[in-house]
Amino acid sequence: MWGRSAAACEAGITASFGADAVRLSYPDGSAVLFARPRYALDRDGRVTIRFALPGAPGGVGAGAGEGVVVLDGAEEGRLRVVQRRFMDKRTGAVAAPLDAEADPLAATLSLVRCDGASEGAKLRGRS
Repeated sequence: MWGRSAAACEAGITASFGADAVRLSYPDGSAVLFARPRYALDRDGRVTIRFALPGAPGGVGAGAGEGVVVLDGAEEGRLRVVQRRFMDKRTGAVAAPLDAEADPLAATLSLVRCDGASEGAKLRGRS
């Protein structure tokens, strides 16, 4: 499990990366951040997570959009978003945040290991 801080981990506010979902958990429930993610590990140890964007009224239809988040574990025991983008598969248009510091998704996925493990811990399948 992963959390925003040691205090968040102790409070039961965590994130887990499973085969069926990237899920945020709270003491009184949980929410799916990304359903059916596809994971890939590159040579530098970065993990790319691809996921289908949900449809929205007036926006990209369900299945026509894809999100990509790249996580880096460069700091021991910490994950951070190094890249994210949303793509419209119909048109090829790509959107990426202009200000990574103010990106709520990057803030949500800036995480520390809850169990104190560090390097070598696998991201996928950890709960």
